[in-house]
Amino acid sequence: MYKFFFLFSSYFIWILPAISQVVNDDIDKRLTLQLNSSRQSNTTNCTVQWTCVNTKAVQGCIKFHNDQWFEFTTQAAGQYYLSITGQQCRDVRGVQVMVVDGIPCYPDAYQHLICHSTGAQDDIALILNNLQASHTYLINVDGYLNDFCQFTIAVSTQPPAFTLFPTLVEVPVTSQISDSLVHLQWTLPDSLQEDFTAFSIIRRQAAEKKSQEITRFAAETNAYGTRQTSYTYTDTVAVKGMYTYKIIGINSQQQSYLVKELDLYYDGRRRIPSNFENLLMLEIPVRRKLNLRVLVFDAQTNELLKEGYMMTSVKKKNQLTVDVSKFIAAGIRRYRIQVQEVDNPKGYAKSFLLIK
Repeated sequence: MYKFFFLFSSYFIWILPAISQVVNDDIDKRLTLQLNSSRQSNTTNCTVQWTCVNTKAVQGCIKFHNDQWFEFTTQAAGQYYLSITGQQCRDVRGVQVMVVDGIPCYPDAYQHLICHSTGAQDDIALILNNLQASHTYLINVDGYLNDFCQFTIAVSTQPPAFTLFPTLVEVPVTSQISDSLVHLQWTLPDSLQEDFTAFSIIRRQAAEKKSQEITRFAAETNAYGTRQTSYTYTDTVAVKGMYTYKIIGINSQQQSYLVKELDLYYDGRRRIPSNFENLLMLEIPVRRKLNLRVLVFDAQTNELLKEGYMMTSVKKKNQLTVDVSKFIAAGIRRYRIQVQEVDNPKGYAKSFLLIK
């Protein structure tokens, strides 16, 4: 019996495939990407040709550990899109990417067009602006902090559906974490007021491999047919650590624009806010995941004072906190809070009366 087991184990070890470097580990064996066609690769066991990278030029963005090389040649001049999708990595961190205009392995003459590093495994779509016609560019992909990642890479002439375009103007955003509640508020400038038909909130906690969409809601329109400019959203977090939020604006062509990306740290402590007397605090009595619209009314006049959105949780109490300091200063003491499920108009709906 022992002899048979030994022979079986030896055979099993013999048939295991060896994990080797990809051929394009060396820059002179770089793989050519055909436009609008994808290739699969991985960073496992890759090494760095230090004479072929300019570490000083990308300091603070990329730290090389296990890179590999690709190239692509444009057709017409203009805008192209580099995408990396389907990352499956040993660690959390994912890949980092740079796009270079220059002669292979002459790093002092490199012009770095893109340097991208996020520390996550989200799908990546990079916008390459003002590329020359019939010109060849280099792409370097590296496992962030030596992460071993499988991925699919492509260069295309049309934007992937998950591309995040930049907004043309800065959007003011305020954020705050209070007693595990994350409050986001943004106001669109006049030039963007009519651009977005919906908004999406993307969140990732530092230990998570990928970001997730936690809510999506339509832009509001007033009685005059004009879109609202100010929006608020309240999220509830439970795990101590850094959280990355992205506020996404979506237009009528379903193109997504990055309104704001911000990092917020939650220290894990639950405490009574110092401005408690100016807050309405309400526990929403549900234990399921719902995307709720929150409306705050003056209970006496039925005037709408404030509105926002929150995502309830399955695992813990769903605490709603609303700052009403400016309404208290105006003498308003009685409030009606109405919550309504966004994704199902006939779903959960409830009103609450609160008095300060």
